[in-house]
Amino acid sequence: MPKAHETEITVRLSETDEFGVVWHGNYVLYFEVARTELAREFQLTSRDLKAAGLFPPVVDLALQCRLPAKNDDTLVVACTVDPLTSASITIRYRITRKGTGELIATGHSRQALVNEKGFLLYQVPAEIEPRLKALAEAYPSA
Repeated sequence: MPKAHETEITVRLSETDEFGVVWHGNYVLYFEVARTELAREFQLTSRDLKAAGLFPPVVDLALQCRLPAKNDDTLVVACTVDPLTSASITIRYRITRKGTGELIATGHSRQALVNEKGFLLYQVPAEIEPRLKALAEAYPSA
């Protein structure tokens, strides 16, 4: 298994549904929390990109729920990054239950880069290219 960036999240009661399990939409929020922590390590948060005149909309998102998580579970969200092929980044996620390692959910997200005028970029701007490459090399997907 490739080296992954890990973020721990403790499930709050408000994130569960009437059946006492995490509502499926919250897994996407957990992805975002982990993605932001990963981006922070490389100075690639939304704030950093905005300062460079770039915006990173999510253009593809997938989630596969495997097992339910419940209130007060501690989850580990592991992120890996696909090789860069254009001005977009694909992050793969695995959510496991801390302690048991049970696989709770998997998924991926892809963010494109657009400029301030909303135009899709096809090449990574030189000012952030070294950081994006470092990110992809530090936590490569299989």
